[in-house]
Amino acid sequence: MQKKVKRLIRRHPGDTAWMNETESESAVVNPEEEPEAAEEPDADEGDWIFEVEEEDTAETEADSEELNAEPEEDTEETEDLLGKAPVISDIRIKEAGKTLQAGDVIHISASVKADRKVVSVCVHMRTDKGDGEAWETEGIELTYKNGRYEGSYKLSTKDAIGTYYVARAFTSDSDLEQINTYYDQEDSDTVKVAIKNGADDGKGPSITDIKLTEAGKTLRSGDTIHVSAKVSDSSGISSVFASLSMLNDTSNKSRLMDLKLNKTSGRYEGSFRFSGNDVSGEYFISYVTARDGYMNLRKKTLKRSLYSVTFSGKSETAVDQTRPIVKM
Repeated sequence: MQKKVKRLIRRHPGDTAWMNETESESAVVNPEEEPEAAEEPDADEGDWIFEVEEEDTAETEADSEELNAEPEEDTEETEDLLGKAPVISDIRIKEAGKTLQAGDVIHISASVKADRKVVSVCVHMRTDKGDGEAWETEGIELTYKNGRYEGSYKLSTKDAIGTYYVARAFTSDSDLEQINTYYDQEDSDTVKVAIKNGADDGKGPSITDIKLTEAGKTLRSGDTIHVSAKVSDSSGISSVFASLSMLNDTSNKSRLMDLKLNKTSGRYEGSFRFSGNDVSGEYFISYVTARDGYMNLRKKTLKRSLYSVTFSGKSETAVDQTRPIVKM
């Protein structure tokens, strides 16, 4: 740091050539011009005393320390605004602990903290069916209202039955920073969902009157078999499957036929169409399974002779591509 200082320089009155120290050291003042005399301090007789102003370029010890000092570290706690997606927390389900039906609405709210404008907040609810199976809802969008982000989901008969919880949350901001957060059931409020009224009796649905329309017939490529059954439970039906197996199949593979409710007949129905890729042999319905509204399973094994068909592998309408034999 530079400072302006003043100092006194003694000059003899007979010395007509002197240096003006306010300019460069080589600059000579016109000897005909008299320098402005300063107030005469106590000095020796016969001396001229001039007051000269000059730039002092020397740094004081304090100035040097100030210039060479390391910049102070900002001790205030600041957040890195880069690479941080909005953080979701305190997720609540208004209907927690209740048992809901198709047509009821689940209300969800959450707190979201962000450094930028929040663009999207979305959650998914899930129910674990057991046996490694699970059902997850479509994304439920939450919008800002009354200091929290809120959204709702209306249940329908298409939704699986079971205990629902918030399993996943997605958030993003205006800088496209985004994150998926996953939760276990114990981390979330839960609701039980049943399509129809009825308590959980711990038993699977009733399965009766199973039919294979083509039983005992010989089928060819392009033919279709039809399976149906009566299935019921007071808590509703979640799923019904029939297993089609092949006799003496060393691969031990089976095809699961998804049986859906036919509202006209009141039965659960499904079908399977044979193709030229299927191996010829005897096929039969080995069992039918069903799950109720609380995921209780019932499996009914069938007698092979009553639910089998023979597949020949060839279609009656197949074109004979064998070349004719011509005798000469």
